[in-house]
Amino acid sequence: MMPDTTAKASVRKRERSVTLDALKVRQLAASRGMKGLPAFEREFIRHIAQPSDITTEPTTPKNAWNGIKLDKNKAMTLAEFLGLSNYEALLPPIFPELIYPTPLQWNAHYSPPGALLKAEYAIVPFHQREQELNDLMTWCLDDNPVAVRLYTGAGGMGKTRLASEQCQQLKKQYHWATGFLRHGTTEGEGQKRFDWLAMLETPAFIVIDYAETRRNEVLMLLAAALRVNTKVRVVLLARAAADWWSILKQAGQSVGDLLMGQATSWIVLRPLFLRLRDREESFLLASKHFAQRLQCDPALDMPADIQAEHFERVLLLHMQALINVDGKQASQGLQSILEVILNRERHFWERQAYEQMLPKSLHKAIGTAMAKITLIGGVPDKQSAERILSNIPLLMESKYHERRAIIDLLHGIYPCHQATAVDENQPCNYIEPLQP
Repeated sequence: MMPDTTAKASVRKRERSVTLDALKVRQLAASRGMKGLPAFEREFIRHIAQPSDITTEPTTPKNAWNGIKLDKNKAMTLAEFLGLSNYEALLPPIFPELIYPTPLQWNAHYSPPGALLKAEYAIVPFHQREQELNDLMTWCLDDNPVAVRLYTGAGGMGKTRLASEQCQQLKKQYHWATGFLRHGTTEGEGQKRFDWLAMLETPAFIVIDYAETRRNEVLMLLAAALRVNTKVRVVLLARAAADWWSILKQAGQSVGDLLMGQATSWIVLRPLFLRLRDREESFLLASKHFAQRLQCDPALDMPADIQAEHFERVLLLHMQALINVDGKQASQGLQSILEVILNRERHFWERQAYEQMLPKSLHKAIGTAMAKITLIGGVPDKQSAERILSNIPLLMESKYHERRAIIDLLHGIYPCHQATAVDENQPCNYIEPLQP
């Protein structure tokens, strides 16, 4: 009897194919300025830049855009085009509520300069929080079935980077289900939103960023975690433990008891760089990796004011390293650092503002807006951004639709990492700050 080669070939073909999540593809493309299939196709063909490939690749962007199967090699090419190290980040999520923090790839052709500083790109290796990371791992692996940990600290202290690193280590080493909880609950979804917890075959590590603005989601998640037999670790990230934390402790459904008990802890994330040696080591490490990406020599000379108080924040120390690597000069002081960094971004802002037909008189206000948003560590939604822009002198007489256009422009250039996989109107941080 002849072997069924057709069936075997079909199996092999299926194994070589993959279906990408169309929503992820579209939102990641939009974050890079490709808002529509024609622009996506045009930039993809320009990216591969091989005339011989153009006749064999025209369906790749269209199929990805519409959620149609692709050959895995083509999916990898598309992922690299979108700034990802592999196509797995574009696969439909097994549990859509959890968004895994896959590092993005920085590309000089379409990534803004400030993206070198962002946690999502992980340009500078994780460092000097090893003690906190080890402590977090020990906490995850203890015997408690459900445990909660609250991390508080100012923007730029490294809360999100620490949680992202833990997500990656738990998944790689122990195959846990890990990720950031997507924002928002649809009407009528209620407690059913977390039914997937009962289907997990592995422990879960779930991060809720901006927890102070998501009290109901925290309540529903913890109530669901207490109902299942799955081991669950929940990390809450917030600026401070204020009234929202006290209110949560008074909740019913055993959630209040959980938060008041020994299974819940609160840790204030302190500044990293209190010692001169720590600052110098981090500055040189950042300088080395920025130089590799920019294809230039690293900066070896330390800032004259490296012992200044503002360099306790990793964000500002790495900003200074980027300035020095780029050969720019900045006088001492926080304001000078921000001015130089924002000037590097201006090319991107002006191009986007021109395409959106914003008046030239508002272009300067874009930089001011980004500076204010960076200093507070980002904003969670359009309303928060609107309040900030309304208080900028250059925008006090602007029209509402002009301020909204600036907000949308900044969101397009600096979206939150998780926003690439969720509803654009409910991202984890509507405009992401320039922070590592």
